Amino acid sequence: MWRVKGTLTKTFRDAIHIFGLCCLLGCAVIVVFMLTGIAVRGYFYAVEPDRLILFVEIVVAVFGLAYVFYLFQKALGGDPQK
Repeated sequence: MWRVKGTLTKTFRDAIHIFGLCCLLGCAVIVVFMLTGIAVRGYFYAVEPDRLILFVEIVVAVFGLAYVFYLFQKALGGDPQK
């Protein structure tokens, strides 16, 4: 997967972009569920009893945030590879 110079191959880069976009979509879905809960109940009950679901939500949110920072850095002309 790695080239001699240390840059990522196109396939791996594409996989990271796909996963990043999926995480952003997952975060958007979580926000929609949260806003739906607020609209129905009038408040947000932020307790998830299942530890696995809570862990996956946190991982998706953290990777999505890191991916947004990566996209901002790339859009501003920085080289995230270095």
